[in-house]
Amino acid sequence: MIESRLVGSVAVLHVRGRLTAEAGLRGVIDRAFQSGSGVVVLNLKEVSGIDSSGFAELIACEMHGARRGGRVVICSPSPRAREVFVVTQLNTVFNIYDTEPQALAACNPHEGGPMSEENKAIVRRIVEDHWNQKNRALIDELFATTCALHTPDGAFHGQDGARLLYDAYAAAFPDFKLRSNDVIADSDKVAVRYTFTGTHEGPLAGVPASGKQADVEGIVIFRLAGGRAEEVRFVWDKFALLQQIGALPAAGV
Repeated sequence: MIESRLVGSVAVLHVRGRLTAEAGLRGVIDRAFQSGSGVVVLNLKEVSGIDSSGFAELIACEMHGARRGGRVVICSPSPRAREVFVVTQLNTVFNIYDTEPQALAACNPHEGGPMSEENKAIVRRIVEDHWNQKNRALIDELFATTCALHTPDGAFHGQDGARLLYDAYAAAFPDFKLRSNDVIADSDKVAVRYTFTGTHEGPLAGVPASGKQADVEGIVIFRLAGGRAEEVRFVWDKFALLQQIGALPAAGV
């Protein structure tokens, strides 16, 4: 159940019960932006749980807001919702406030600058030339020596960290591809909503090769400086990936 109200130009949505794709959150947020709201505050105080479809819905809402030049922020998350944000690392993607008044006080109209085509071009090289074309040698060119990569698998630091992350997934999924579904740039940041696909042909975090196909959506936000990635924050559904390769039982089993 979702109830909405306007506080000035900010749309406040109270979400109650279990957050799933069937809750219709994306449609409510879309209507809020269409009505002229530049910021949407999601009050999750009465959310009892979030399943994987709700996780995907939140990511889609964030990307949808960015495409419209707006923002989606979170306030008053219930203990269960807060736990999900921490486990999935969505707390690194959304601004999360402890109370609704704090969120409203922080929500000024979005005044983003023009898209940085130069930064988008660098990110496209990371996705297409480095990851998809399996060009490991580009790491020194595209990642800063002090870069930090935050992922559901943990944090990786420096160019050696970028190599460790790449090597782990290139070994586990030699044919992996990242399909860019949306690419949005603002100032020094570029966000990519992507779909990861690949065949599990090597060990991943102790899970032996299964030969199974993986197909997982995620979002990655880059902060760039001097033509290289300084900070990279990934969010993907790690539980869905582990289920798909047989490391965890499928949902409902």
